[in-house]
Amino acid sequence: MAKMKKENFQDPELLSELNYHYQLSSDDMDKRKLRKNGWDDTLKAYYGKLPANWPYLSQVTDPVIRTAILEKTSRMFAGKLRGKVVPREGSDAISARIMNEILDYTWDNANEGGKMLEKIILSDIQTRIFGASFTLTYWDANKGINECKVLDNRDVFVDYQANHIKNANWVQVREWITFQDLKKKNDGKKVFQNLDVLELRILNGEDLPSPQRRDNKYTSIVKQLRDLEDRVGQDIYYPTIEIVTEYRKDRWITFAPRYGVILRDIENPYKNKEIPVQMLRYYPTGDDVYGESEVEAVLPLYRAIQATICGYIDQMNLAMNPPIKVAQNANGVRMDTLVYGPRAVWLTGDSVNNVSEHISGNQSISLFQNTYTALKTAFNTAMGEASQTLAPIGAFAQDRTATEIKSANRQMVARDNYNQIYLEEFLKDIMMSWISNIQQFLFADPTKEAEILRIVGEETIKELEDLGLGDEEIPSEIMSEMEDFINERNGDVTEEELSTVTEISKTPKFPVMVKGEIRKKLERDEVGSLARLFITEEDTNGYYDYIPDVKSMSVGVSEEAVNGRNRALTLLMSPAVTQLLEKENKTIKIDELIKQILNDNGIKNPDKFIEEREEMPNESQPSPMGTSLPSISPNSEHGGGSNQEFPL
Repeated sequence: MAKMKKENFQDPELLSELNYHYQLSSDDMDKRKLRKNGWDDTLKAYYGKLPANWPYLSQVTDPVIRTAILEKTSRMFAGKLRGKVVPREGSDAISARIMNEILDYTWDNANEGGKMLEKIILSDIQTRIFGASFTLTYWDANKGINECKVLDNRDVFVDYQANHIKNANWVQVREWITFQDLKKKNDGKKVFQNLDVLELRILNGEDLPSPQRRDNKYTSIVKQLRDLEDRVGQDIYYPTIEIVTEYRKDRWITFAPRYGVILRDIENPYKNKEIPVQMLRYYPTGDDVYGESEVEAVLPLYRAIQATICGYIDQMNLAMNPPIKVAQNANGVRMDTLVYGPRAVWLTGDSVNNVSEHISGNQSISLFQNTYTALKTAFNTAMGEASQTLAPIGAFAQDRTATEIKSANRQMVARDNYNQIYLEEFLKDIMMSWISNIQQFLFADPTKEAEILRIVGEETIKELEDLGLGDEEIPSEIMSEMEDFINERNGDVTEEELSTVTEISKTPKFPVMVKGEIRKKLERDEVGSLARLFITEEDTNGYYDYIPDVKSMSVGVSEEAVNGRNRALTLLMSPAVTQLLEKENKTIKIDELIKQILNDNGIKNPDKFIEEREEMPNESQPSPMGTSLPSISPNSEHGGGSNQEFPL
């Protein structure tokens, strides 16, 4: 645990520096939220909230922004991330594969605030609305696992001199935490100090602490749109405190801005000496750490679409229920009878011209279709959802030609691929931070011998077995002793004796010591559907790189994989391919491919359709464990021993 710097707890110069960063960053944040077409406006547009001074009677909205963003997100995130750990200096392919399994386990269990896929989706949506999104990665000592937390953009202050979080000197992260939770974090370990000083300043001579209301700092637009009150900080029995942690590359400092108390000042506890905050942005803007919001750019088009719809509805209502003109000073007109309804009787006095309907032109109604279609086309083009003009065929039709559909799909794929470039770097930053934490903390306890991971899935288990992690072998010295034993007996050794000696001589190829017992690195359970992987500290050493396969999360990947395996089966069954492989003395493991295809088609236990063929009586029997044993010939030299080198 990093050491506290007691001399800096109430250092006025340090506190002044922290408050200086906090105040300037808060001012910038207020401008981002409150300016025209800022964060508040973009959020309201995303949720379909029209301005308060809307000039139309109708208030109907077409949720084009929300639909476009959710469509993008749905296309990009439809499954679990698949990535690959690549070995660098001091590591090998086996340790990289094991690290891959650790990261896979971490992805499934880093569920603070939701599952990882949910958190990545939230980061994606925040990025499209605000221009950037931030996550905090850390090692959860209580669970012994990495965690990832999506941060609220309004509570993240990045060094205002930086244009990317990578070159930021500091990042401040604000939390709204109850005083009880603050004290609870100190139970059993000294995370924060000066809590007694903070408590005295909070009480300030009162019996109950005075909480800090979050709505004094910013308005929660989501709760406002739902007519809910932001009650964070209203509970007098569980008072909320605003605390800010300034993450630097060399130290972490936590303080309470309102009360002027430094609660923590420690060295950066992570060996990588990096700020543990990652940033996702899709459209960089140059000199601002925030990228371009997808929503802000289309707000004028969004408002034009809503105005067209609401204006059309108002005009349509006017045409169906037009104003009634009554002649001034008309005698005998009964105003109470001038109502629309079946068989209504209007008393108009001595002349029918005393009352008449107002006739308005319907040109705006006839132009609605073209105007609305043009605006939607412009909006879709700006959002990367289409590149061709909509081709209406008949009234209000949205049919398009095959060429237009193909061109629109091409534009969507191109925009998604562009976004995936930045998403890949974001996920890589998270994973590399996790790898560093695993190396530092997974075996921080010197008494810990091994970490046990449960491996599920026949395909994954088979991949690990192919690396030899579950194999057993006979040591070379034992093989030499067996050869001497056979020679001493002049080859008079039965197959049963050989099998017994071989069985008791086998040792794990990758042995792991667990509670005084030597275990194989990979062990299947009795049923064979699950396996346990024993990980040691040596497996996590060295340098690694991580290559995220962001396309594995996209829609249609599973279908493409199934089609690919079906095409592979057709290709491998080709006589020409079979003949070429035979010339190279190679064969096809067709049973594995067939099992995978059966699994793709919903067969949960494809092994039951494939079984080992019984050998013919004249076929040679394999030696135990598939190892070659020395040939025994009574007429050989050296007293009937082997006349060839004993293979290892």
